[in-house]
Amino acid sequence: MHTPSHVKLSVAICAMSVLLPVQDVSAFLTPAASGHRNHPLAPRSPTSDPTALAVSTEGDPDRCKIRNDVEQQFNRKDAVRSLNAWTFGATAGAAWAALTMGGSRASSPSVPDLAPMAASSSGGPVEGAVVRKSVPELRFEMLKKGLDLTHAFQFEEAEDVYTELIGLFDSDYASLSDQEKQLVAKAFSNRGNVRCSLTRVSEALLDYSRSIELCPDTAEYWTNRGLAFEVIADELLATREKDAFQFYETAIADYEHALVMDPENHRLYLNAGDVLTRTRRHDLALEYYRRALALFPMSPASRGKVALLEVENGNVGRGMYMLESINRRNPDFAEMLLASAALDWTLGRFVEGVDSYREAVSRDPRLFDDSYLKMDCHWPPTMLKMLDKLREAGTIEGLRSTAVSWFDSRGDII
Repeated sequence: MHTPSHVKLSVAICAMSVLLPVQDVSAFLTPAASGHRNHPLAPRSPTSDPTALAVSTEGDPDRCKIRNDVEQQFNRKDAVRSLNAWTFGATAGAAWAALTMGGSRASSPSVPDLAPMAASSSGGPVEGAVVRKSVPELRFEMLKKGLDLTHAFQFEEAEDVYTELIGLFDSDYASLSDQEKQLVAKAFSNRGNVRCSLTRVSEALLDYSRSIELCPDTAEYWTNRGLAFEVIADELLATREKDAFQFYETAIADYEHALVMDPENHRLYLNAGDVLTRTRRHDLALEYYRRALALFPMSPASRGKVALLEVENGNVGRGMYMLESINRRNPDFAEMLLASAALDWTLGRFVEGVDSYREAVSRDPRLFDDSYLKMDCHWPPTMLKMLDKLREAGTIEGLRSTAVSWFDSRGDII
């Protein structure tokens, strides 16, 4: 049977420790410098060599007795040294074999195995152990699960998760801590978003209102409720305009509340400007759009809204200049290309108007639909009328004939 090299080494150390004095074993393991007194090649001193002492005491009985006593002392010391050397070698050999062969301290009953204790006290999880999470962690995981389901368009499942999370708290929200109020408010708001996606806007309004009640200083909840009011108003606008305008006013009030807490949010100014455009307060809407553009100058959408409202408020030259700038910097912005087409036709540039119109609607077929431009793009009335006249003409000859009547009725526009 083949003996591993590390076992052979340990056996060799044990054997040498028996055959050699302790100083020789030490020299073998850690060679000493030349001339060291314990080195095996170093010369012994005369007083430590029994043979040298025997030569000097020959023929003298007293000195012979002294010599015998000295020899006995040396013999006893050598025996002790040999025993100590064997013990050292055996211990070192066993330790080396244990290390190289994968032995553990568990083989020695005098040394306890601390590995399991170290694993459990190191702060990391122990394999097979049940990890217990705190109540706030579990609630936060439920909130995250609802968000994941929402992003996966699983709205019904997300609503169930948020409802379960809300049910974990006492209905007396005044007794909740600030952290708990924030969590419940977020759950209500997220459930409101899900219910809006499920076209249950009235229920979403209640959720947003509860979020505001719990955390009135959070702009997000005011914004969400304003958007919900705006959705309801849009649905009523065609048949119940008066009621729709009341909901629009409520939406504007919520946006104003949100702006108090988040005055640097350009999207809030855009939202308020859109509602003001819908309620035909174009001068105030233009002011909100300008504020949005000042906060985010690189936004082509904000610049486009300002351009359309400039035209609506009679600043045709300024609006035309802004539209040309937008189309030059953003040639793929089909909506603004369509606006330029309507304005070109109004100003008598018929060929440019027709070409721009055809290019715009070929890029985005939704631009054929006036309701899309009015409800989703928030075009003001004058731009919509310009576009209608352009569509009615159809040809260059038709454009020329309809342009005369348009200029007669709107002579102040040029």
